[in-house]
Amino acid sequence: SSYLLHYLLSLKHWMNRHSWERTPVAAAAWALLRDSYHGPLCLQHPPQHIAVSVLYLALQCYGVEVPADAEAERPWWQVFSEDLSKPVMYQIVLELIRVYTLDAEI
Repeated sequence: SSYLLHYLLSLKHWMNRHSWERTPVAAAAWALLRDSYHGPLCLQHPPQHIAVSVLYLALQCYGVEVPADAEAERPWWQVFSEDLSKPVMYQIVLELIRVYTLDAEI
């Protein structure tokens, strides 16, 4: 998704170089996005919402925090997608995790 590419490039500029290079956030985000197509996510949510949610999950997996997010007027993910709410983002993340749960059951 071009959304994810754009968001990753922006995020890379916000982060300090060391924390960006020591964690595979970008690779994880691409893998999560690729795996999201194993479920109905792409039919149920706008691509920019999926891209932000995938990036959020990748950051959470590696414990990476976006600098100055606590002091910002709005969270980093809303900078990328103004109409995305936290509950919707969490729902997308849960649906993505469900893809992995279903895969493990098969």
